[in-house]
Amino acid sequence: MHPKKKALALIATLASFLTLASEYNSTLAQPSEAFISVPLYRQVKNYYCGPADVEMVFDFYGPDVPQWEIADVARTAPDPDGTYTFDMVRAAHFSNLSTSVGREIPDRNITGYTARKFGYVAFEQGGMTIDDLRSLVAGGYPIVVLMGWHYRVVVGYNTTHIITNDSLGPKFNNMTYLTFDANWVHWGLFVSPWNVKISVNGNFSQGENFTVTANITYPCPPPFPSDQYPATMVNVTITVPDGLSLAPGETSKKTLGTSNLAPRESATVEWPVQADRAGRYNITVEAEGKIEGFAPPIPWLDYPEYYYEDRIGGSNQSTVIIPSEKVGDLGGGVPPQFFAFDGKVDGTDLALFIQCYKGLAPPEAMYLGDLGGPVNYVPTFFAYDGKVDGYDLALFMQCYKGLGP
Repeated sequence: MHPKKKALALIATLASFLTLASEYNSTLAQPSEAFISVPLYRQVKNYYCGPADVEMVFDFYGPDVPQWEIADVARTAPDPDGTYTFDMVRAAHFSNLSTSVGREIPDRNITGYTARKFGYVAFEQGGMTIDDLRSLVAGGYPIVVLMGWHYRVVVGYNTTHIITNDSLGPKFNNMTYLTFDANWVHWGLFVSPWNVKISVNGNFSQGENFTVTANITYPCPPPFPSDQYPATMVNVTITVPDGLSLAPGETSKKTLGTSNLAPRESATVEWPVQADRAGRYNITVEAEGKIEGFAPPIPWLDYPEYYYEDRIGGSNQSTVIIPSEKVGDLGGGVPPQFFAFDGKVDGTDLALFIQCYKGLAPPEAMYLGDLGGPVNYVPTFFAYDGKVDGYDLALFMQCYKGLGP
C-alpha cells in the first residue's frame, strides 16, 4: 500500500476507535455487561435471515411464528433481494386485520399469523450508535440489526464485545466493538408487544369484592421515533375464570382512556371483581389498538405499494389467592390479613398455627406457618414443603419464645 494511503487508513481506524471509546465512556452509568436469553433459529432458506431474526424476537416475547409466514408477510424474495427493512416493520405489525401479499407460501396468502391474532409494536431507526444498543439491551430489549447484507439480533454486551444471535452462525456470536461497528450499517429494529401490568388491591376473602387495575404502556425506547404509528380505538379486555365474577353492571371489555394511545404513553383501566369462591385463580388482561402503515413499492419484484391497517397490543396474566376467611394476627390493623405481617409473634398467631396444624384452617393458611424443613435441617424462612407438621410447630414455638431466627 502507498505510504500516504496507509497513513490515511491508519488515521481512519484511529478515528473510529476514538469514536467508540467516547461512546463507551458515555455509558459508564450503564451496567458493564448485560445479556438477554433470546432463542436462536436457523434460517430455513438461504435468503431468510430477516424472517429468522424476526422469529427469534417473536418467540422471545411469545408465541413462536414460523419463518415462512413471516417471509410471506415481509415480501421476502430470493437473493440478492432478501427482506427489505421497511418490510421487517410491516411483518412485526401484521395481524388478522390484514392479508399477506408475498409469494413464499404456495398457492395462498395468510390473514394474521396462525399463532396469534394481533401484531406487535415495531419501529426502525437509522444512525444508531453503540451506546444506543447498550442502553436498549440493558433495558431488556433485543434489537435486530443489519450487518452489511445480513441481519442479526443483538442480545448482549460486555466490556469488550457485542453479543449477537446469528441465523447462519453460532449462538452468542461475540464481536469486538471495533469489528461490530465496522460491519454494522447503524440501522436497528425494535419489536415488542404492549406492556400490560396487572395489580390487585384490597384485602379480601370469599364473598368480598376487590379491584383489578391494568396499566397499559405503548413501548418506544429512545432513539426510536415516537411520532409514528399512534394507536386508535384502544380497548382492554379482562377474562376471569369460574369462581370469580365481575361486579354487577361491569363489562369485560372497556375503552382505554380517550381510546387513543401514542408511543411512550400509558393509561390505566379498572374492574371491580367479586370473589365467589375460595381458591387460586388466573386473571388475564388483553389490550389492543389499531395502527396504520405503508409498504413502499418494490417494482423490480412487481410488488406495488400498499397501505395497511393492523391491530397491535399485548396481554398478561396475574394470579390471585382467595382465602375462605380472614384468620390470625397477620397484619396491622383490622381486619387481619394473610401475607401481611405485623412483625411480632404472639398468642393470636399461635392460635392460627394450631388451627393449621389440626387442619381446621383454610388450605391457604398452611403456608403461613410452614417455615421449616426436614429433621436436622436448619429452618429456612419462606422455603415451603407444602404441609404443616411438628417441625413447623417447633420452629413456630422458637419464634414465639424469641429463640428463632
